[in-house]
Amino acid sequence: MGNSAPMSSSALFRAFVGVSQNLPNSAFEELGSMVEQATVKVAACCNLDYTAKCNNDEADMFQSEVCASHALVERNGLKHCCEMSGPNRTRCFVEHKSKIPSDPLPKIEMSDQDQCENFKKNESIFIGKFIFHLAKQFVMTHPQIIIMMAEKYHKLMQFCCGREYAQNCFVRMKKDLRSSAQRHLFEMRSNCLVQQKYGDSAIKDRKMAQYSQKIPQASYEMMENMTDKTVAMTAVCCEGDMISCLRMRKELGDDFCSNQEIVSQNRPLFECCKPSTKDRGWCMGEMSAGEKPKDLSAYYDVKAHLQETCQSFHKHPERTLRKILFEISRRHQELSVEAIQRYVAKIKESLLQCCNHEDLENCYLASPGGLHGFKKETDYEWSNYHGMCHQHRSNILEKSLLVQYTRMLPQATFLQMDSISEVLHDIMKHCCSINPVFGMLPCATPKVTAFLDNMCQDTPPENLNPQVIRCCNESHGERRFCIGDLEADENFQPPPFTEANFRFNASVCDKRGDEWLPPQKRLLYNIVRISIKLPPNLVMAIFEKFDQMFSKCCEEADKDTCFTTELESPLLLFFLVMDLLHALRIPPKVSLAAKGTHSGTQGAGGLRVSLKDLQMC
Repeated sequence: MGNSAPMSSSALFRAFVGVSQNLPNSAFEELGSMVEQATVKVAACCNLDYTAKCNNDEADMFQSEVCASHALVERNGLKHCCEMSGPNRTRCFVEHKSKIPSDPLPKIEMSDQDQCENFKKNESIFIGKFIFHLAKQFVMTHPQIIIMMAEKYHKLMQFCCGREYAQNCFVRMKKDLRSSAQRHLFEMRSNCLVQQKYGDSAIKDRKMAQYSQKIPQASYEMMENMTDKTVAMTAVCCEGDMISCLRMRKELGDDFCSNQEIVSQNRPLFECCKPSTKDRGWCMGEMSAGEKPKDLSAYYDVKAHLQETCQSFHKHPERTLRKILFEISRRHQELSVEAIQRYVAKIKESLLQCCNHEDLENCYLASPGGLHGFKKETDYEWSNYHGMCHQHRSNILEKSLLVQYTRMLPQATFLQMDSISEVLHDIMKHCCSINPVFGMLPCATPKVTAFLDNMCQDTPPENLNPQVIRCCNESHGERRFCIGDLEADENFQPPPFTEANFRFNASVCDKRGDEWLPPQKRLLYNIVRISIKLPPNLVMAIFEKFDQMFSKCCEEADKDTCFTTELESPLLLFFLVMDLLHALRIPPKVSLAAKGTHSGTQGAGGLRVSLKDLQMC
């Protein structure tokens, strides 16, 4: 990656991601040189005087460059692949890549000031090395996610370097970059996990609902065509064939943007079709819902179409239900995809029950789909998320989430619980800035669901319990609701009480701002785990006693003596509450604002895609 490679050279950087992911035993410098040579050859094919070799696809051209280097081939174990040609060679490269272990990120001991100096010396090499390390760490990640992170990191360096309070700038902006990258990584991997566990139909249903909410002007036939292409693209991308993945992603974006009649009626889609093809997909993934057609009815009444629906259901059950999913989703842009799927599942149950019934209409009215609309359920879901939006600006939500998840999964480590609460808080911080009536649930719920998909896949068995495992094995539409409804794991055997976990000294008084949150969360984690049956409100009451102690003792001259003396008060309260609960056998009830709406992610002890330890960001 020489001096001539500006950040706008996205094709060069995408190619660099690809070779870095495929060639783990290669140095930055040799890969940069090879990619520049290959890119020049590919670019030449865009000229009028292109050669016959330009009929080869991009994958073949880059593979040829790799195979031309004996040293690269030997070091990276690709000799058997390079002995093949055409599609066989491409498949061999893809299979080889899928077996490459993630490269642990090097711990960067460089100060922010030194990083700024290196950045100013050569921006392209600095960002190139950033891409190189990320690509080796996230071998199966879509190149565009890594490029997106690199572009944001480039802007971060430009913005923070040279500012008076550069360190504070880096802390704040690197955290935002980490959160954004995590969301994209989890959502991308979630698609792969869902397709693997639940099959193509689960992806098709999910995308049918999402696309229909965002582009309500489109016909069912168009949405069906787009979801079919998305399913095919997901399979290719998840296999690791990134060149084919990029091509299919571009074609999908072109298909959406080629229908000028729909684009002209849908402002968010119109804006997403403006950027370059590489940015369209990510824009569409984050875009808000377009305005509904004026002639579209407010509700889709299945009862009004019972006869024809039953006839269609007998012949094509999946297609019939998916069309109902389409009709409901385009009318209810404010709802979560899972809530709509749950309602469609009730409709399916009703159709199975009633389509052969003599009195079809009355049977349907008395059935799950007829009696139980989704308004009450979705109102409850919306109010829970709305409540979290009121709390996200403080640390209250993060602490409440930690209490809730520790109660339901006390086998998890503190690092995992710390990560769960932090990431969920970051989701709400991001999504609460969206229109709270029409945008919050479609923004937050898929991100929460994506975390759950990753958590269920990656959490070590020793950190799970039967109730969480049961929810992880639920249908995909029920998984988030199932975990959100879990209460305390009363079969958990608490660890023995250790007074050292509740001893503090003057050092805690040196912590400021965000530094103070992890010790507070660890304290809550310890309280919950040794008293799993303690209701959340009593957990917080005990915590408040500790908090009062911190406030008082940090003002004293002899802080250590104060902590020793004052500790008796919260500990005494703690043991009194425990004795009372034991004597009265009071069953604890969960009453957190987030109940029924949560998901989790694992931190350093679990999820492989966590960026918590990423020193560069």
